[in-house]
Amino acid sequence: MVLKIIRKIMMYYSRKKFRNCGCNVVFDPLNSVFSYETITIGDDVFIGGKAWFRTTHSRINIGSHVMFGPGVHVYGGNHIFDRVGVLMTRIVKDENHMDPHVKIGDDVWIGGSSVILTGVTIGRGAIIAAGSVVSSDVVPYGIYGGVPAKKIRMRFTEEQIIEHERKVFDCDR
Repeated sequence: MVLKIIRKIMMYYSRKKFRNCGCNVVFDPLNSVFSYETITIGDDVFIGGKAWFRTTHSRINIGSHVMFGPGVHVYGGNHIFDRVGVLMTRIVKDENHMDPHVKIGDDVWIGGSSVILTGVTIGRGAIIAAGSVVSSDVVPYGIYGGVPAKKIRMRFTEEQIIEHERKVFDCDR
């Protein structure tokens, strides 16, 4: 009971550390790691416990109505590894070394223990199967899974996508 209260208090104060954070965002700041100042989150987002969302030289942009299972990792950067004569551990990035941003659209579900790599865009309405490693862009309403993640099928037909967007997203505007 006490731990639950502490989590709620920590979540309330931690929300303010994000670059931008919408309404109804639920996450566990006690057992997750975030580079808060580089992350933007929309409304109605649930992030399961043991999340790891980190970047220093890019941004992680999360839309609204997104669900993350437990243990999801989002890596918004990469190491510089192509300098001849310099050890990788000795190479330091600066503002001239921006990594590509990670973008996660609205109405997305990312299954537990998935890994999202730098530069990936996950389109609106997509689903990522648990345990997947997403290293390239995901089309809107696509269902992807595996290592590396590949398209399994579409969530809806073209007609259903039009109807879904009309019913769900037109009322948001």
